[in-house]
Amino acid sequence: MRDVLTTWKMELEKEPCKLNRSACLETLQLPTDGPELTQAQIRKAYFKLAAVYHPDKNPNGREMFEAIQKAYDFLASN
Repeated sequence: MRDVLTTWKMELEKEPCKLNRSACLETLQLPTDGPELTQAQIRKAYFKLAAVYHPDKNPNGREMFEAIQKAYDFLASN
C-alpha cells in the first residue's frame, strides 16, 4: 500500500507537459494551419528530420534530434 501511495504522490508532483501541438508541428517542420495531418504524414516528417539530425550522422545535431523525438512522441500519443 505504501508503494502505491508513493507512486501516486510522485505522479501528482510531476511538472505538466510544456509541449503543445503547434510547437511540435513547427519542430517537425509541418504546417500548423490547414487540414488535420495524418499519423503517416507526421511519421514521415519525423523520419526525414531524424535521419538528418541523428547524432551518428550529425554530431552537432543531438539537441535538435532530441527535440524532434519529443515532438513526435507528443503528436503520436494524441
